[in-house]
Formats: sequence, C-alpha cells, structure tokens
Amino acid sequence: LKINTLVKYSLSSDRLKALKIQNELKRIISFIYEEGSPAGIKCLLNKMKVCDNNLRPPLLQVSEKLNYSIEMELKSLISN
Repeated sequence: LKINTLVKYSLSSDRLKALKIQNELKRIISFIYEEGSPAGIKCLLNKMKVCDNNLRPPLLQVSEKLNYSIEMELKSLISN
C-alpha cells in the first residue's frame, strides 16, 4: 500500500510526501537486495502471503539473520 501512495504523491508532484514514504521504505529495499536478487524479494513476498518462497538451484534462501531483519522491518512498516 505504501508503494501505491508513493506513486500517487509522485505523480501529483507532492514530492515531500513521496520522499517521506521513500525514506520509510529504504531499509526494506536494502534488505531485499542484501544477499542478491531474487532471494530477498521472494522472502518478503512470502511473508506478505503473496507467493511461496521457492527458489530454483543454484539460488539459495536468505540467511536466518536477513530473514529475521526482513520480518521485523515488515512488521514495523505494517504497524505504522
């Protein structure tokens, strides 16, 4: 939902509101690329109940540490 709002503010030239949302999303965006794509985004989308977290070899699941970081950041974003 925050991405939709970010795009809406950007298209309406409300740059300050768009920048505020972009700054809120910086951590989760950095997490999804921390160990390479697509493992991070698959982990996030799985936590959002969008898709399964299945990766084809040679790709690997994200580490436990990153998995936890993504989960905590998602919870933080949802609660705000």
